[in-house]
Amino acid sequence: LHDFDFDEAISVEPAFEPSDRFLEAFYLFAGRLQSLQRYFHFSNLYIAHYLAGSELSRMLMDLHAEYAEHGFVHDDVTLTDRDYFIVFLSGSVITNVCALLESLVAEVAQDVAGALGRPVEFHPKPMPYINKYVNFLIREGGLPLRIDSTTWKSLDQVRALRNKYVHEFVRDIPTGMGADQTSE
Repeated sequence: LHDFDFDEAISVEPAFEPSDRFLEAFYLFAGRLQSLQRYFHFSNLYIAHYLAGSELSRMLMDLHAEYAEHGFVHDDVTLTDRDYFIVFLSGSVITNVCALLESLVAEVAQDVAGALGRPVEFHPKPMPYINKYVNFLIREGGLPLRIDSTTWKSLDQVRALRNKYVHEFVRDIPTGMGADQTSE
């Protein structure tokens, strides 16, 4: 509690701030995204601190012969941390950014559908969730959304990164915790 620095928490610049004209969904999205930014910021600080301490601890073990046998155990624990902590943090942030975007578009579609007095119904063509909601907003909601090809390509790249992370992570789960348990 004594280490909490509110000034540092509020110093993380928001990536998105809605104007006064947006729906409540955009304000919720902005708050969630800012929380994710702080999660990344503070997690990154902790990881850097942990990894630096781990490296120092290992060097100190090497200096004292009586601890040399513990070096292998230390390596088993901390070398994988050094290899994966940043991957896990980055992957979780990318995954959460995608989830936040999907939630935003879904909430806007629900608001528009509610104003129209009907449920959100999707075109039967298989496509990513965001595309389904955008398609609904354009076709059923009559919103003049214009999303340029560069933005779609960027979104597709982020989704590809998320999918690569999720599917590679599933393959890396230890035996006994198989993929069948992770697909629920």
